Amino acid sequence: MVGMMLAIFRDERVYEGNERSLNAVYPMPSLSKVVVDQDPIKQPGREILGNPNPITPPLFREDSFDPTTRIRRGRFYVVDGQNKKQWRREWVNDYPYARPPGLQLPTYEMDAYSWLQPTLVPAARRPLIFLGDASHNTAWHIVGVERLFNGETLFTLKSANTLGILPDLHEDALPPEKCQQVSEGFERVADAAQKYMPVPIVDVCREFARITLAAWLPTVGGNPEGDLGALIKAVPDDRVGIKSAARIINRLHARGKSSEQERQTQRGCDIRDVSDEDGALSVSLIGFLLREFGWGT
Repeated sequence: MVGMMLAIFRDERVYEGNERSLNAVYPMPSLSKVVVDQDPIKQPGREILGNPNPITPPLFREDSFDPTTRIRRGRFYVVDGQNKKQWRREWVNDYPYARPPGLQLPTYEMDAYSWLQPTLVPAARRPLIFLGDASHNTAWHIVGVERLFNGETLFTLKSANTLGILPDLHEDALPPEKCQQVSEGFERVADAAQKYMPVPIVDVCREFARITLAAWLPTVGGNPEGDLGALIKAVPDDRVGIKSAARIINRLHARGKSSEQERQTQRGCDIRDVSDEDGALSVSLIGFLLREFGWGT
């Protein structure tokens, strides 16, 4: 396998190539450190990086990022041997940069990283990787691994948070038998909020409201059977906020249907179309429900 080696000069420039030829990378690539937890149990997914060294953690090189889908694609690099390597000056192409001032030595000494060939393809569901450092980091699920023509491995990551659209989902607090269904529905709402028009956003939120109410009602002795309207009736009367939020989502869903608009027109009561603000409201109400259930913050 060929693969590319990364070399970092004094934390100022990034080069790529091999042990006998390096070219400056311009513009500077986006490189993030991988947060390496000493306890693998606390960081599921780190096993894909082999046995990373916390002193010189792996790097993630971003090739593309789509904020709409929250998808990030790129490659991982791990420290090469003792990290520091030397290249003769004639082996290093600085263009479009000028040669580093004051560099009179016959060699460049740089921090060297080799491309990562994963030791374990993630068979587990969406392993988790943290990028940044111990105090400031973001969480990403590994959702795809692709082998490139030159032997390097391209990773597809999806953000584990919703960029502020929804509260963080506490999967440990979910009913175990409904955990996967709620998690998948949560992802659909987060994706819809970024990509869809207001009517389909409301539709996705209504379906997720039904899923969450059906999962929550047994915890308070309610009946989890039926469509959203039936589930709303089963909500205890003292949980006014939950009942009202679900009712609003249900009503917004009906407003988006042509049959409902025609029925209301026949009754002499025109209803307005579902607006962008209504779509945003339905997403906010989903966040409210999750916090009321104790499943989000």
